Amino acid sequence: MERRRTPRMQTRIHAEVWIDGSPEEGRVLDVSEGGLSVETRSAVPRGESVRVVLEPTGQEAFEISAIAWHCRAGETPSGGSRHTLGLMIASAPEAYRALLPEATDADDDKPETDGSGEVAGSGTLHSFRVRVGNGARTRTLTISATSDAEARTLVAESLEGWDLLDLRAR
Repeated sequence: MERRRTPRMQTRIHAEVWIDGSPEEGRVLDVSEGGLSVETRSAVPRGESVRVVLEPTGQEAFEISAIAWHCRAGETPSGGSRHTLGLMIASAPEAYRALLPEATDADDDKPETDGSGEVAGSGTLHSFRVRVGNGARTRTLTISATSDAEARTLVAESLEGWDLLDLRAR
């Protein structure tokens, strides 16, 4: 059953993935509004924060922050290990939007930004703290919503398996 709310676009973008403070070569396999899939040599536990520096052809490199949603182990053709990381975007600059399928639509459909790369007029920013299952580690993320009720609904729909610990408008 497909649970995605936004379409994916297949791609092959070189990336530098920062895991536990160390860079590693990676390759972005697909992108969507809410996340991306990256192939790398190292495994990343669910809920772990990672930074990804994307280096799209013909564009300046840019960095996103993401949370590992899943990690699937595999093997390279030569017998080495590889992992496909499903990453949920925590924050991304406007340059990320240019990679998305809907970026090919008319310019009128693009949201206005406030100059910092954040979408303007799309609701109030809400900070929320979540935890994966009964784990000890928590993550604080930000979501844009028109009300606390909408923010709670968006978190519940997007973060199945995570416990919402705290939510507040910023």
